[in-house]
Order: sequence, then structure tokens, then C-alpha cells
Amino acid sequence: MRFIVPAISALLVLLAGATVKAQAVPPEQFVNFESAHVHPLDTTPDGSTLLAVNTANNTLEVFAVAADGALSKQASIAVGHDPVSVRARSNTEAWVANLISDSISVVDLTTNVVVRTLSTENEPSDIAFAGSPERAFVSLAERESIQVFDLSNLTAAPQEILLVGEQPRALAVSNDGSTVYVAFFESGNQTTVIPGNDFIANGGLEAPFSGTTIVTNDVRNPAGPYGGVVPIPNNGADFEPPLNSALPAKVDTQSLVVKKQADGTWRDDNNADWTNIVSGGVGMRTQGWDLKDRDVAMLNANNLQVSYQSGLGNILMAMSVNPVTDDVFVVGTDSMNHIRFEPNLNGAFMRHNMARFTAGSNTSTVTDLNSHLDYSTSFATNPQKLQSIGDPRAVEWLTDGSIAYVSGMGSNNVVRINANGDRIDANPILVGEGPTGIVVHETVGKAYVLNKFSGSISAIDITSNQVVGETFFFDPTPEVIKRGRPHLYNTFTGSGNGTISCASCHVDGKTDRLGWDLGNPAGDMETVDGVEFHPLKGLKTTQTLIDIITPGLPLHWRGDKLEFRDFHLAFENLKGREPVSEEAMLEFEDFLAETYHPPNPYREAIADNQFLDGRIRGPGTTFQQFNL
Repeated sequence: MRFIVPAISALLVLLAGATVKAQAVPPEQFVNFESAHVHPLDTTPDGSTLLAVNTANNTLEVFAVAADGALSKQASIAVGHDPVSVRARSNTEAWVANLISDSISVVDLTTNVVVRTLSTENEPSDIAFAGSPERAFVSLAERESIQVFDLSNLTAAPQEILLVGEQPRALAVSNDGSTVYVAFFESGNQTTVIPGNDFIANGGLEAPFSGTTIVTNDVRNPAGPYGGVVPIPNNGADFEPPLNSALPAKVDTQSLVVKKQADGTWRDDNNADWTNIVSGGVGMRTQGWDLKDRDVAMLNANNLQVSYQSGLGNILMAMSVNPVTDDVFVVGTDSMNHIRFEPNLNGAFMRHNMARFTAGSNTSTVTDLNSHLDYSTSFATNPQKLQSIGDPRAVEWLTDGSIAYVSGMGSNNVVRINANGDRIDANPILVGEGPTGIVVHETVGKAYVLNKFSGSISAIDITSNQVVGETFFFDPTPEVIKRGRPHLYNTFTGSGNGTISCASCHVDGKTDRLGWDLGNPAGDMETVDGVEFHPLKGLKTTQTLIDIITPGLPLHWRGDKLEFRDFHLAFENLKGREPVSEEAMLEFEDFLAETYHPPNPYREAIADNQFLDGRIRGPGTTFQQFNL
């Protein structure tokens, strides 16, 4: 439902071959879902053509690649809504995954038109061609499955392989074409929750209510490592920071995150062992309970059998296979949510990692892409910040397997790694805003980087490793979105060490699906709109920022924020930087107000109050109401 598409498509016919600077449209003519890129850039096998998804414009941008690497615009092809991945099947055919319209656009590159549209299940995110005979594999993020298309008969219904994991997105193929790797975007980090609230046995509601049976929670179970005494310390028998003695006693919201260790035990941030509560049958869980850590699914491209690899990270953003060693490399982030209290997490609650494994092995190696940082402090010097990479979204190898390029969407830069996953250069290569895709074109000596937020492609000379050009394409994103977006994603301005932004937890404006205890034992009671709030907040899950702007209603799980700008303290207290200005918070708020939940294909109707200004807001939206 972007009313501008016909006009833009006509305009682009006139502009074909030109270098186009970004141009904005009024926000009332644009619907922003903040759809995440997965594999937004590719080249044809012969290297003559570069393909880039233009998510904001619902088009595939086609560029001819000259002998010196210069790009010239050939076409802008209308595809489905919110294209997020493109894969060249041959020199004459490309497939585009359209996240919102639940379809694949098959593009003829000789005529530059869509020749077939394949319907998929919900949220197609990436495409891979593998197997013998060759088949097309499509990851379905929200559906949590893979659809397999018979390339010899695209009219036949695809097979569907159900996966056990959250948000399968990025795909990669083994060098012999026999295995398709599927990375789970929200794979988890081997943490679980020890329930800390009593509940009613016959209704599951929170206690106390008179005349009901109260079941004591697991945190206060006498068999636990603290004998049931609360609150739970985090520094031996004490608290860090020290507990404010003036605070009133607090016995509710005592839930606790514990993390599974390499030896199989479950421990909290004070190294106390909760294994008997989690899996020993002493607590509410059954004996032998476990939490599967499935990070990458390995799909046999011939017989469609599935196995899984673990120990790679929490949010897995991009994946690539080393063309020589066949090792699988997965780039993403890992969160420290098992550590309690905001002062201890400030500026250091996340790592940006490169994980690698060999198919068939049960082991993996994880390397910190920001090993230059001292995580014991919230702040880094500016030179150290400039060395950091944040929100990594792409990884692409040289053909000899010696070097890979990794883009940081939040840090607006590219770093190089070796075959062990270690950083090669201290100083990253600065590119455009929001780099999400990389293609290495060794014949012309260039690495091309798609910059999602600036609507451009940067060209890096792979000999000097310097940016030697930037080609812009048409970007209709409204200015209100362009101004506010950096406040969500930019890790250099957003944090003290250059690695963290609001999007670190509110991934793509949504959620990391984790629970965090961001209280402060040393804090004071706070009164908000006549209600007192304890500084020990207890465990809360990350909220989505989409649809959070609701004037007049308290925000956050406790209702301790009266309006969005009240979250400005998180920049200083959680991300290790100076307080943000009110103007910046207003820009941030305006951006979020123009960001929408995607359509929900599993609901047939929506409530009247989900219509705003003639557009549709909220998770109840259906495809029909968006006219997709």
C-alpha cells in the first residue's frame, strides 16, 4: 500500500542510467515497516551486473559493472512490497524475496521485468539455490520454515520444511551445493528465567488473593542456592552497587535470569548453581528439563534432512561459507542479560561476534569483533570508538578464503577478518549510512556495499581498502524517518564505546526477546504521576518500540515513563554516553510514530482504532486491508 509506486516507477524510467540523490516524499504517502535487509546485494555469475534491493521503493535496482568497476544504472524494476534479499540464479535471472507481500519476484535480466511471482508463506527473507537437481530454498522468518521450489516446475506447490528455531532468515550454501545453512535471527543465548513471583495454583494469576492456594516461586524455594532468601545478592553475600539501606523491603518481582554453562550447570551472575531448580526436578520444571540452543539449521539439499548447530550467538544477522575451508561464518550479537542491574551493564551489555564452525562438528569458535575494547568501562576514547563495529549485517569472502569483509549497519563502516575470524585492520573503512550488504567483485578490484539508510552503493578498492566512489539511487523515504532513524541505530553517537544503540535490544525497532533486570540497588524511590516506584525494577522483557507512541498513556511495563522522551536517561545510564537532547528525543519519537507493525496474515479483521490518518497501524492488520 504505497500509493507512490506507480509515479516513482514512471519517474525511474526517465532517470535510468543517471546517478540519483535521495529524494523524500510526504509521510502520509509512505508506510514504513522497518523491514530488515538479509542479502540485499548480489552480482550475476559473470560479474557484468550488480543487483540491489530498494526496500523503500519496492524495486530492484540493476547496474551494469564496467571494466574499471564503475556502475551505470540500467533499470529499476518494480517487485513486491519490502524486498529484503536478492539472489542471481544466472546471468539472466534473479530472485527477489519480498517480506511484506509474502512473495518471490522472478526477474528476467534481459528484459528487466518480473516474469513470475511465487506466493510464499509469511515473511520470506532469503533465497538459496542448491542440491542435485538444483532447487530453490526460501527462508520464512515468521513462519519458521523453509519452502523448497522445484525449479523444473514452478507451478507445483513447494515443499515445506518446519524448523525448530525463531526467525530463520539468512541462508548460505556449502561449496559442494549439498547443504543449505539457515541462521536463526532470534536464536537465544542459553538463558532461562527462575520464576520469582508466587502464583495461584488454580488460576495462574499473581498472588495474593484470599481463599486461594499459593504456590511458592522457585527463587524462594528453600532448595535453591540462597535457601529461599530474597532479594538475591550479585556480589557474594552483598550487592554491587551496594544496596541503599533507606529503601523499603521489596519481595516481589524477584525473577532471576540464569545462564547455562559449558559444564551443563545453570548459574546466575553471582555464580550460584540453580541446576537442581532448573533441571533437577526440585523446582516447577520437570526433571531433565533443558533449553535447546539451536543457532543454525543444516538442511541436506538432496534429502531435506535437518540437523542443528549451537553455541554461535543470540541475534544472528548474516552468514557466509569460506570458499576454501568450507567453514561456516555467522556474524551477530550476544547479550549479557544474565548480568543484573543497570550500573553493571552500562555500555557493556553486548558483544559483536564472528562465530564459525565446520559442518559435522559439535564445536564452534566465537571471536569478538571489538577485542580492542575494555568492557570494564562504559566509555572509550574517540580513536577507540572509531575502531568499533556495531550491528553487523553482512559478511563476504575473497575467493581465496583469506579475507572477508563485514559491514556494521550501526557504525557505518566495514572491517576485514581473516580465516580465523579475527580482525585484520585496527581502523574500519567508513562507508555510507546503514551498510547492510556486501559483494566482492575481484575482477574489477572492488567490494560494493549497499547503504540502506543513505540509499547508495559504496565502492571499496580492495587493494587500497579505501572508498573510491558512491552511487546513489532513488529513495523516497520521508525526511521525518531519515532524521529520526540514527537515534535508533547509530552506535557511534549512541554509546560510549561505539558498539551499542537502542537497536541493540530493540532490534530493527522490535525486540530481542530477552528479559533484563535493569534495576539499581543504590537508587532511590521515584514518584511518577503520584505513583511510587522502587529502583529494583525486577526482570522485564524488551518491549517493541513500534507502536509505542501513544500520547496520554504511561509507557514501559511498570508505567513509570509518562512519555517517550522520558527514556532519554537510558542513553547515559545504559549506553554509556552523555545525555541526549530533547530535540533528538523528539526526532526519535517522530520516527517511531511513522513506523508500523507489518500485516498479520493470520487475522481476518482489525479494530477500528487501528486506523490512523487513513493508514493502518497495529499487529491486527491483514493483507487485504493493505491491498497487497
